Amino acid sequence: MMNQIREATVNDWQALQRLNTEDLGYHVSEEQIKRQLAKILADKEQVVLIAEVSSEICGYVHIASYETLYFSSLKNVMGLAVAREERGKKIGTQLMNAAEHWAKNQGASGVRVNSGESRTGAHHFYEGLGYQSKKSQKNFLKLLD
Repeated sequence: MMNQIREATVNDWQALQRLNTEDLGYHVSEEQIKRQLAKILADKEQVVLIAEVSSEICGYVHIASYETLYFSSLKNVMGLAVAREERGKKIGTQLMNAAEHWAKNQGASGVRVNSGESRTGAHHFYEGLGYQSKKSQKNFLKLLD
């Protein structure tokens, strides 16, 4: 059956929670994913696109605005996940194509992606879509009380 790409709704939280946990390794509580999803869906500067196969959610891409003083408007891929059993079926490519289309319609000059150093399979995937690695960097985080 043909894959469908659509915008996420608040009712998609369980599938997104499963994809984040099982396929990205990010454990997130029910309360947090519901809260974050509602916040993201209310923001017109970002979108979560869902991939469905036979009406089952099997992947998503989250893309948001990336504005700086030193470059034209970009969109930033915040997350991309495809269920393990559906990988190799071009679902990630379809999601990225839809994300790029959305970004272009939003007036962005390009799309940027950060990918963890150990995710070499993801690096090959993005390179296959025409993305180029521009630099290596460290990611710093300080949690605020």
